[in-house]
Amino acid sequence: MLHASLKSLVVLFLLLALAVPSHGIIAQDTLTETFTAPDGSFSLRYPAGWVYEVDSTGLILANNATSLNLFIQGTEQIPSGTLVVIKGADPNQMADGQLDPGVDYTPLTLATTYQELWAQMSTGNVIGEATALTIGGHDAARMTIANTAQKAEGFFLVTDVDGALHVFMAMGSAGEVLQAEPTVQAIVASLETGAAVPQPTTPPPAVAEPIAYGDTVDGEVASAAGQRWTFSGSEGDVVRIAVTTTELDSLLELFGPNEDLLMTDDDGGGNLNPLIADFELPASGLYTIVVRAYSERETGAYTLELRRQVLTPPGAIAYGDFVTADMSKGVGDRWTFAGSEGDLVTIKMTADFDNYLELRDAEGTTLQTDDDSGGNANATINAFALPADATYTIVARSYDSTTIGRYSLELSLTEIQPPQMTALGVVIHTRLEIPTGDQWLFEGSQGQQVTIVMAGSFDTVLELYAPDETLLASNDDSDVSSTSVIDAVELPVTGQYRLVARAYFSGTGPYVLMIGEPQATTTAR
Repeated sequence: MLHASLKSLVVLFLLLALAVPSHGIIAQDTLTETFTAPDGSFSLRYPAGWVYEVDSTGLILANNATSLNLFIQGTEQIPSGTLVVIKGADPNQMADGQLDPGVDYTPLTLATTYQELWAQMSTGNVIGEATALTIGGHDAARMTIANTAQKAEGFFLVTDVDGALHVFMAMGSAGEVLQAEPTVQAIVASLETGAAVPQPTTPPPAVAEPIAYGDTVDGEVASAAGQRWTFSGSEGDVVRIAVTTTELDSLLELFGPNEDLLMTDDDGGGNLNPLIADFELPASGLYTIVVRAYSERETGAYTLELRRQVLTPPGAIAYGDFVTADMSKGVGDRWTFAGSEGDLVTIKMTADFDNYLELRDAEGTTLQTDDDSGGNANATINAFALPADATYTIVARSYDSTTIGRYSLELSLTEIQPPQMTALGVVIHTRLEIPTGDQWLFEGSQGQQVTIVMAGSFDTVLELYAPDETLLASNDDSDVSSTSVIDAVELPVTGQYRLVARAYFSGTGPYVLMIGEPQATTTAR
């Protein structure tokens, strides 16, 4: 293990290198901006420069865009200067549906109920006692919450406005968020309610782009209506529609020839990517795919794949193939392909059951395995370098070797950035453009110990290969999320080592990489 003090310094150094500049939390801001709910049910004021998002949780206000993105994407550490205020859409939702419909709650009894419920299911949270107060002339209650692991703290405010209870939560970095309570209470005091007006659902965009079976296309969600694609399908076709993006939380919809909604999905593909798979078309005609953002305010680019899933018996598979099969025995199916030395292959398996992949060479030796790297219990062997010209075997099976069912398998040659030279002691600030990763080469000596640390805005993975291309060491997560550490590995020979710095699943974005001792470094950009 890396010594605790050294690891703390390394991780702290990298987190600070990635952290956004502190915007500070101001105790009292002037509320100059007004938000009105789309259905007219409420309005409130908030400070200039703040940003907001509306989703199923409710209204999310943040003191800057970085704070908002950290909350939406989720983070294990809360940087200094972060403040997020949430107005819950429904008090019962914030209690996981456990409120008693027969009870006429007051702000204090509701806050006390929250305190009791959350104390029972808390994992690392410290819940304070509920206390009564008055905000803007209305009865209210307050309760604090803290999480030492996340270095975060916050408080809940429940207020009674016009006979209805409204719940607010403020969250930020420890030692700072309580300074902002006057601002948060001013936001709560500005709340005004009105009669909700039912809102029509967002219609699909009028203009459609064509897509056909086997196509992979790039698109962009530029508005709340999203983007529309059409394809011709026949009755009985089994289709797979997948969206991948790192720019937004996307939503996928499939409409039939009569414009009736047949299927919708949000996160079925893992990592906030939607997937419609194994869907049998009910009739022949023109079908419509709509890709939109889960939140109406989000926009961004994405990739869309449309496949017709034809059941294929296990056997030969080639680069670029996407096959669907029914696994009839728990030990799994075997697929063979011809590969060349140096080919970087990616193998993806998707199914409704927990699945597992093995890659074997011509002699039957297992070269690589994977369980869940594809997200949602799906297996992915990512960018594996084949050691020789040979026929290789893919074993596709369930994790427990007993479950059977339908699955899809994809084999592809992997795009990867060409290697770049670096050296021990250099700190690299760069950006990952493709999830399969960057390659870095450095010279090492036999017996030398090196420590490698990668911290990014996504879930990171490090793989270190010896001069003969044997995998020497790898790491996904150290004790800090999105940070990978290969700890004090001893180099077996003198020569050129290859380091792959990549995303665990499909992330891209900025990262910092350090090879060597962090105490003596120079900076390269």
